[in-house]
Amino acid sequence: NKISEQVGNAADRIKVLDVRGISLHKIFMLLHGADAVICMRLHCGILSVMAETPIIPISYMKKVENFWSDFTDIKSLNLPFSYNELRERLKEALNSAETLKSRMRAIRHASYQKALRYFDLIKRY
Repeated sequence: NKISEQVGNAADRIKVLDVRGISLHKIFMLLHGADAVICMRLHCGILSVMAETPIIPISYMKKVENFWSDFTDIKSLNLPFSYNELRERLKEALNSAETLKSRMRAIRHASYQKALRYFDLIKRY
């Protein structure tokens, strides 16, 4: 796969998962056990944040990019992107996993608080 080829010596650590037919709990546990997650689907990214796993979200639509910038401080890669950029982001994620996991914990908490505020505003109207 192209991503594996582009990341060089980290390729043996990359797994592409087809999660069709797998329970949500098992998917969550797979994400939780990962060193980092490269995700194109928004729900995978949200589950990765919940699992406190460093992520590299790939935005294929403006609304996905907006989600990451509105609810987190995670900068998504926007299509098209260079594989060099992906490789550098992946190296950064793998080299600073503990710092990023702590950051994911903070993002999860902040996102939850922001969602509560939005729900409160919706209830008022």
